Amino acid sequence: MHQHHRARLAKILVFAAIVLPSASLAEGWSTAALAPGASLANIARESEAAEATPGPARVQPALGPPRAERFLPAVGKARQAMAGPGILDRSLTAGSAGANAPPTASSSVEAHDSRGVVIRLAQPARRVVTLAPHATELLAAAGGLGQLVGAIRDDDQAPTEDGRPSVGDAFRIDPERLAALQPDLIVGWLESPLHMLQSVLETLDIPVFISAPRRLDEIPGQIEALGVLMGTTDVAHHAAAQWRQRLERLRISQAERQPLLDVFLEIGHDPLYTLNRDHVIDEVLTLCGARNVFANAPLVAPQVELEDLLRRRPDVILVTRRPEPAARQAARHTWRRLAPALPAAADPLLIDPDWLVRPGPRLLDGAEALCRELDERRARGAAHRL
Repeated sequence: MHQHHRARLAKILVFAAIVLPSASLAEGWSTAALAPGASLANIARESEAAEATPGPARVQPALGPPRAERFLPAVGKARQAMAGPGILDRSLTAGSAGANAPPTASSSVEAHDSRGVVIRLAQPARRVVTLAPHATELLAAAGGLGQLVGAIRDDDQAPTEDGRPSVGDAFRIDPERLAALQPDLIVGWLESPLHMLQSVLETLDIPVFISAPRRLDEIPGQIEALGVLMGTTDVAHHAAAQWRQRLERLRISQAERQPLLDVFLEIGHDPLYTLNRDHVIDEVLTLCGARNVFANAPLVAPQVELEDLLRRRPDVILVTRRPEPAARQAARHTWRRLAPALPAAADPLLIDPDWLVRPGPRLLDGAEALCRELDERRARGAAHRL
């Protein structure tokens, strides 16, 4: 496979691990869960072709006129509902943003997203759509869950009791549904799935905040940035401060942990996939006194050959699995068959993937849990050596 295509596919695999509930990749998730005719490889090719399309915009259009015409009626209806020439200049009618909308603010707001792009709004956002579960977590932490009007179908963090509509799945966003929701802010993770939305985004002038934290310290900053954009700065600053305090306490408690443990992280099993140092989980491992044995892999989500894993002989096998007993028992059984050749496989460490793979507020819960588990492994190892 072409190296650039492999890199694109790896990026899509990370996206799947982040947005699909309970790390479906690690549980034999297949492309049957995608839209008809879709596959990870096809999505990677479409994304690569879209990014090659010339043009000045950061998010390049991947939508030709025939597909654009399909949702233009919805765009027209959305524009008619606006009181000004563009979404940034309009004033929402009373009640249109929901009962939990913030008070009307006349001053403009701005914040930087993960790309370093400045997102400017003429007034705080009142109708927000998120395109990844970690984005919904960040929105909630910032005090903006009342402004959430839509999310993706796979988002297990978005409240469902109020009938909040979905705008598609993790890989295929429905432009008609998105336009009908009249959002004044979209919070996404990758730019690639937004290519097909370029026409509707430009027509409605909808700003997109890309949230892709790669370091732990970036997560509270994202909470604060979203708080600014939604006019909930007090709530956001308080949540971010608490998060930073917890992180600092964990760093102090884990300082100079010895011995360092070599860890293999599994995010997909058949075939084996892991994550390199470009994912925030690598920092979590370092924080807990561990080394990612594939930290220097050239791709963010490399496929791992069993022979290569055996040569690296990790001390701990860290497996992302949802908490259901059947799923965890199956994972233990699979790894224990390798125990004669890889002693660490006899007792794999299982942890909820939503706590570790998604770069949102709950990642700190996962870091605290992982550090405790690795401390127990060190203690057992020390007792065994006595």
